[in-house]
Amino acid sequence: MDIVSSLEMTVISAVHDLNIAAMYCDKIFVVKNGTIIAYGAPETILTKQFIKEVYEVDAELFWDRDRQLHILYQPQNGRKRKRMGKSK
Repeated sequence: MDIVSSLEMTVISAVHDLNIAAMYCDKIFVVKNGTIIAYGAPETILTKQFIKEVYEVDAELFWDRDRQLHILYQPQNGRKRKRMGKSK
């Protein structure tokens, strides 16, 4: 994506990772069931409420010191995350 963004031209791409979309896309289209339901800048479109409504997942949003949006998905229904590593 770094190479594509350095080309300084319009590129249309299907990106399914919202963090990648937020990092590289100036504008995004959000499609659900074949219908465009939102269009705009990722930092405007991607809110906690919108992510919950469209993707049915809880998320926390935060911005780093460079003002880059990051999305952290939360486990649903109190599920605990599986930890990588040795099991007991």
